[in-house]
Amino acid sequence: MGKVTDPSEANEISLLGLSMMAIAQHRSLLSLSNIQLPHHLKETLYDYFDERAIMDDDSLILCLPSGAKFLDLSDNALINDNCLEIIANTLHETLQTIFLGYCDITDIGIDVLSNLCTLLKKVSLTGCYNLSIESLINFQDNCLQLSEIDFSDCVWVDDQCFLFALNMPQLRIVNFANCNNLLLDFNGLDIPNSKLQSLCLRSVTAVTDHTISLILPILPELRILDLSFCSKITNETL
Repeated sequence: MGKVTDPSEANEISLLGLSMMAIAQHRSLLSLSNIQLPHHLKETLYDYFDERAIMDDDSLILCLPSGAKFLDLSDNALINDNCLEIIANTLHETLQTIFLGYCDITDIGIDVLSNLCTLLKKVSLTGCYNLSIESLINFQDNCLQLSEIDFSDCVWVDDQCFLFALNMPQLRIVNFANCNNLLLDFNGLDIPNSKLQSLCLRSVTAVTDHTISLILPILPELRILDLSFCSKITNETL
């Protein structure tokens, strides 16, 4: 290994080594939270935690990139409401897109996130089982630029949530794939605020020719409708 002649480079290497040592020894990263890591070292640590799905609130305090507009924390069961609070307090002026698929979050965390990160435009909640319509209400009230939400594989999504989402005036794209608590049992509804342009109902077992005949008239701006793997659809709808 070549000799390090730049003192700042040596300092950066020691900081990174200290952080990695804490990880290897399973020590609390809170003991390192007062260290001001350079941005590129924060990114290195962030990638390390993220790739191994071991990102938690301690590691976020240490290495959350300041000024980030995009975060993908999907498939990390350690991401919880405390993490969302850290993210919201750190990135409230910049964050526009966040993926939280299969994270351990609740309406409490979404309340904090939506209240502070009002610039959000795209959110993925795939497989987040502990949410309710309260999260939708918070997004509607606080995130006026939010145009896309992914609810795929969310067992809590029911007809009430479905209709509420369709009526959110800011939404343009919604994904309800595999939301099999949907019954789509409604008729004669008026959704005057809907500007929805893309709707995914992939693999939703309740989808039939009849339900589609009820949905299409109330979504006049709809351009894309994904009915993949909806086995009850016939050529009448297609």
